[in-house]
Amino acid sequence: MQYIPLTLEWVDPLRDFCRKHRAMLDESYLVEEDLEQLAPGPESPTVLGIVQGDIVAAASLVFDDYHLRGRRTRFRILYSETETADDYRRLLEAVRPEPGLVDHWFAFVKDGSGTHRSLLEAAGFRLERTSHVLTRPALPVAPSDLPEGVRIRPFQFGEDETAYARIRNAAFAGLLGSQTPLTEADIARYATDGDTVPGGIFLLEHDGRPVGVVRTVRDPGEDGTGPMLEIGPLAIEPGHQGKGYGTLLLRHALRFGAETADLPRAVLSVNAENSPALGLYLREGFTVLEGYACMRQELE
Repeated sequence: MQYIPLTLEWVDPLRDFCRKHRAMLDESYLVEEDLEQLAPGPESPTVLGIVQGDIVAAASLVFDDYHLRGRRTRFRILYSETETADDYRRLLEAVRPEPGLVDHWFAFVKDGSGTHRSLLEAAGFRLERTSHVLTRPALPVAPSDLPEGVRIRPFQFGEDETAYARIRNAAFAGLLGSQTPLTEADIARYATDGDTVPGGIFLLEHDGRPVGVVRTVRDPGEDGTGPMLEIGPLAIEPGHQGKGYGTLLLRHALRFGAETADLPRAVLSVNAENSPALGLYLREGFTVLEGYACMRQELE
């Protein structure tokens, strides 16, 4: 097998390779909108494995500010049709970042993906965590009464970034995969990112102080049944957890999706070890669609 960096002439064949295998892989960065933006460059270090003029293997990294601040990077795709651990090792060595840039990289492996996980383990990866994708059909949303002193209001760009960052970072400080803090600049970009549903970020206030946040995103819905409302993050400041505020924010977001955004179906992801959040979503009509293992490898 010959290993070559991605060039313009290989972009379309790589897109076809991703489409061919994405159903069994993590599709987070393999949906059509992302594939259309795929290109050679420092933000997408990519190596292809070529046999007789065809792509049979690919490793593509996502280099963005958020992951690099945490000294980590994730794989857009990491797969070899040859299904040998040696070919995975060679592919990984070919795409390996410069020393000192990141401390580890990770890839998500879908449940039922055959030998993929065992091949990554043979190549030096270990399990970091597991996560679930949950979906909710177009069900009625249960009514909810706000307690005295509590209100939910729309997020205001240019005013509420500090509160959003404070709440989210405190709530997720111990959550595997989410420990890297968001900055106010990260949140400000939601105004123009093309993903966040306009008007779809909400703050929950207790006695006038924001203590909870929920953001909604338009998921393209690659299942063929149309777009969905993606929820995340939903975060409550640690000192105010256990009071039902998560339920209030979730129902508010679901009503917004159904009544305002024309997105009555919803989707989200949650770490399997986050049992309080998982329990909330299951009680509110979500069901587990599929599971993923996050496989991590340290880089010396």
